[in-house]
Amino acid sequence: MNAAVKMREITDDAGLRNAFKDLDSTQNRLVGALLVQNVLPLTTDDRVRRAIEKALDPQASDDELSDMFKSL
Repeated sequence: MNAAVKMREITDDAGLRNAFKDLDSTQNRLVGALLVQNVLPLTTDDRVRRAIEKALDPQASDDELSDMFKSL
């Protein structure tokens, strides 16, 4: 069963910032990673690609995330 998701319209920077405030840290990280993933073709740096892949993993531990981002 698919639950309907009510999304608010975001029309400016303040609206985007307010929408992020309603997210928990994992949701915030996943949305950020999805945004960055859209510009990933602009880089050839494999470290960035691996970091985004790890950021998109909702099961990634804090230690895994910390290690990955320190490698950048």
